[in-house]
Amino acid sequence: MAYRRSSESGGPRAVFLHTGTVEEAQARIRFPGSPARLVIPWLTLETLPCRLVLRALGGMSLLPLESVDPLDEAALGVSPDDLADPSEEEETYLAVLATSWSPRLVFEAKPDRYSLNLPEGAIKLGLVPDRGEPFVLFGISNEIQIWHGSHWSDRVRKAARNLEQHRNSFSR
Repeated sequence: MAYRRSSESGGPRAVFLHTGTVEEAQARIRFPGSPARLVIPWLTLETLPCRLVLRALGGMSLLPLESVDPLDEAALGVSPDDLADPSEEEETYLAVLATSWSPRLVFEAKPDRYSLNLPEGAIKLGLVPDRGEPFVLFGISNEIQIWHGSHWSDRVRKAARNLEQHRNSFSR
């Protein structure tokens, strides 16, 4: 499902939400192409190399490979020579950067959909759902977020509670 709102309202102009179950045989997820392309500008009608990276708020982000620098030394603030003996903070940052994969997002012309084989390492670490488990794809701006179905439910329930509390504080 894709949802659009006018750009005058601020925030993201569109979002994409898709739910499904990870396929048993190849740990593959599939999602419809046309609604996703309305939201995610880098999706094309061809197979794309991507980067799957950790998200601070949960889930993982699927991004086009060229938009992600796996060893962003400028963000780390060090040169490669400095990494011979990294500080604890630098080591933690490098561990986050290393916890990423480079899968291929495959476009299937018939029936206009994309498929992605989830990396075994990400499955074993519990970062993405395993075979037979529910998943949620949330597309916003330039990223496609991949969530365990239960983690997504927890996230949106928490957000709904916060919105309700916020709305109730204004009605008093």
